[in-house]
Amino acid sequence: MAYIGATDSNGILSIPLLEKYDLIQLLRYAYIYPTDWIVNSLGHEAYAYKLGVTIPGPGGVQINNSCLAVETMIVFFTLIVCYPGDRKKIPHILIGLSCIYLLNLLRIIIVCISTTHSKVVADMNHTIFNLVVYVFIILYFFFWSAEQKTAA
Repeated sequence: MAYIGATDSNGILSIPLLEKYDLIQLLRYAYIYPTDWIVNSLGHEAYAYKLGVTIPGPGGVQINNSCLAVETMIVFFTLIVCYPGDRKKIPHILIGLSCIYLLNLLRIIIVCISTTHSKVVADMNHTIFNLVVYVFIILYFFFWSAEQKTAA
């Protein structure tokens, strides 16, 4: 939220220098293009555009800021960084963030395809993702912190 507030010319924290660097759109593209490629590879006719992927007819997704899993990644990052000790944090941060990205990419692909069948199914997939990712974060942190205790 702070980044968006700083990069939006109407934002409370507007910093003109940051308006040139749209990291949010760059992250959005990191989901859009793989989604477009995979959905097309699965036999659906899909088209990427600036905000998402569309499938002719009722299908497709618009990837809003809340769909980028940034908050989820921040929660995971904070859990690892704030845990006492300094053993092997960087590799685990990279592994965890990569897993969250891949789970989110899978969610976007599933929601994109499921919108061609039913909006209810697409909404259900959206909700299930949140549960799956938070369970992943809790389990990953549990096993990582147990490893930290035994290594100390």
